[in-house]
Amino acid sequence: MNLATMPSEVTTMTNVPSDPDWHDDSVLLAELAALNQRIARYVTRMLDADAKRSQPVSPTDEAALGRALREFGEWLGERAQRARPSGTTTGA
Repeated sequence: MNLATMPSEVTTMTNVPSDPDWHDDSVLLAELAALNQRIARYVTRMLDADAKRSQPVSPTDEAALGRALREFGEWLGERAQRARPSGTTTGA
């Protein structure tokens, strides 16, 4: 089997066009998964601190999570702008 020709054969056999954005979509999903994990840890730590089972979340950790969320939001907004057909506007 020639692996170099496999994607085109699969596309031809299934009649499905290749997705040029697959890499960006994979990066998006990976970033969302990582942020989801950080948010879950943050919530768990806050609940544990509230129940007096652990120390509260440090302001440094909160700031780092906030920066990560802001950066992801900016990146997602830029991604949406690139995907938007020219001449359209946002609803906000």
